[in-house]
Amino acid sequence: MRGMAGYEESMKLDYERVFTVQPARPVTYFGIGAIKKIDDIAKALKEKQLDKVVIVTDAIVWKETKVEKYIKPAFENNNIKYAMYDKVRPNPTYASCDEVANMAKEFGAKAFLSVGGGSHNDTTKTAAALLKHPGKTAQDMYEKIVWVYDAIPIVSINTTHGTGSEVDQFAVAQSDGGYKPLIAGPALYPMYAIEDPALTLTLPKKQTISTSLDAFHHSFEAATTRVRNPYSTLLSATAIRLISKWVPVAAVEPDNITARYWLMYASVLAGISFDIALLHLTHALEHPISALNPKATHGIGLTAIFPAILNVTYKVFPELSAELLAPIIPELEGVPGEAEYAEKKIEQWFADIGCPEKLKDLGFTESDVSKLVENAMTSPMSKPLFDVSPVEVSEGLVKTIFERSLAKR
Repeated sequence: MRGMAGYEESMKLDYERVFTVQPARPVTYFGIGAIKKIDDIAKALKEKQLDKVVIVTDAIVWKETKVEKYIKPAFENNNIKYAMYDKVRPNPTYASCDEVANMAKEFGAKAFLSVGGGSHNDTTKTAAALLKHPGKTAQDMYEKIVWVYDAIPIVSINTTHGTGSEVDQFAVAQSDGGYKPLIAGPALYPMYAIEDPALTLTLPKKQTISTSLDAFHHSFEAATTRVRNPYSTLLSATAIRLISKWVPVAAVEPDNITARYWLMYASVLAGISFDIALLHLTHALEHPISALNPKATHGIGLTAIFPAILNVTYKVFPELSAELLAPIIPELEGVPGEAEYAEKKIEQWFADIGCPEKLKDLGFTESDVSKLVENAMTSPMSKPLFDVSPVEVSEGLVKTIFERSLAKR
């Protein structure tokens, strides 16, 4: 940081708004070897009579991370019966969430264990809520209930350094109409989370970069919402500093455990930050992208549109934005007139670390902009994010951002 006094001033906070410094969140075990804490967690589950668990993962994660050698004996030694669902897909749909819930209901599940990243947690959280809402479907949850007060217990083993969902109270799923609505509530916090950086060593290069950038966007958005506070903003600033330092290292040295350690730590900080202060434009506008093109990785979609969004929000928070981006663009002075410069420099940094994609690279053309705008403006998820955006959101603004994000400027 360039100076704490200047940083405090740049936040421009409402000093009369009361906030909760540390909301409820899971007991989180962090560090190399944290996976071994599954023994203690299994004992706790048994003591609470949560002795029938559905493991939610996908075949690649399960095989590559080799978590079975820890989970299986922990469950067997504590007489915990388990079943496995290993077909989690990126951008889970209502149907895939219903499938897991129906399987868990038939099994008589008393708890869930999510092994993976954001999609695994989204699927698990949705299914956990459905088991406490008999007769409801995922569509009902996302389009009628939304705020969730009851779900069966969840344990989350994180295998990426980007999601943050293992420490937050949110879940998203994809509708048939190209939307990704949100559910939220205290029941969706996992009971326990395991953050073991060694589990990320098998992440492919593109996932290493894209998940890290997802955490970057969580951080920047949470630090610039209308409901930000000093605690969440300082968490975000620390996360951005760590990501900017270590993602270039991890991209070229996949076995560098130090880089993996700090990227996972940054992801946790970012997850806590946006759990407190929410997100705004970048996530609201990305969800139509990955909903209309499920092959578009979430972190890459966010990165494709962030420079154009920064051009807009920088003018509202120039000092704060300059402070947050100082580890990446140290020459920024924090004045509104450098917004376009900041846009071009952050776009170049994304390309330099291995994420040059814009919307055209993700399969979108000028003719798709109207559909992207329509979905962004009408998605059930957009309103709460637009409400905390640092700028007033209009259809024209959203159209400009999508158009500006089609290709590199």
